[in-house]
Amino acid sequence: MLGVVLSLLAFLFLAFAINARASISSPNINNWVGTGSNESAFVLQWNDGKSPGAIAWGYRWNPGAAPTLNQLIANLLAANAGIYARGDSSGSYGAGYYGFGYDTGLNNTFSVNGGLDADGNPTTISFTNGFSDMNSDNTTYQSPGSSTSAAPTNSQDRYQEGWNDNGFWELYTSTSTINPTSWSTSWDGGEQSLTADSWYAYTFSNSDFSSNPPVLPTPTPG
Repeated sequence: MLGVVLSLLAFLFLAFAINARASISSPNINNWVGTGSNESAFVLQWNDGKSPGAIAWGYRWNPGAAPTLNQLIANLLAANAGIYARGDSSGSYGAGYYGFGYDTGLNNTFSVNGGLDADGNPTTISFTNGFSDMNSDNTTYQSPGSSTSAAPTNSQDRYQEGWNDNGFWELYTSTSTINPTSWSTSWDGGEQSLTADSWYAYTFSNSDFSSNPPVLPTPTPG
C-alpha cells in the first residue's frame, strides 16, 4: 500500500511539474496589462541619450488562440500605459510603426512637434487610443516624407521616428523569465502570434541604420 501511495504522489508531482509554467519575473517590469496565465513582455528602446534607454511593460493573456504582437501593442496603447505610436495600419504585416513615444509624467498630455505627412508637408500628429494612423483610406502603405524633425513637445518625454531617413524601429525577440541576455532580430512583424515567456522589443537604430540591440537597465540594489 505504501508503495502505491508513493507512486501516486510521484505521479502527481510529475504532472504538476509538467503543467507548471514559468512566468516572467523581471525587476524592469512594473506595469502589467491584461489578464491570464500566459505572460509576454514588450520593450521600447530609444536612441535619444535619455535615461533609461529602454522601458519594459508586461502583458498577460489566456491560453488558447494566442494574440498577435499588434494586439499586444494596441492593448498597451489603449491602457494609458504611457506608450504612443505612429504608423500605418494597412501594411501587409499589420501596422507599420514609424514612431514610438512615452509620456514620462504619465499625465496624458503627450504631443509631438515637427511632424510631417507622407508627402513631406507639416502635419499635426493626433493620437486615438495612443495610435496615430497615417493611412486615411486603408488602400496604400505610406511612410513619413521625412522624420528628422519629429520630437516630443515636452523635452522630458520620449519620441523618435524614422523609416526612410534618420533610422528605423527594428524588432527583436527573446525568451526569458527574467531579463533576456540574448536577442534575435525578427522579420515576422506585428502579425506574429505571441508565445508565453517571450520578449518583444522595438529599438531605434542609429541614424546610419545600423542596429542597436536591446539593453535593459540594470536594477539598482535596494
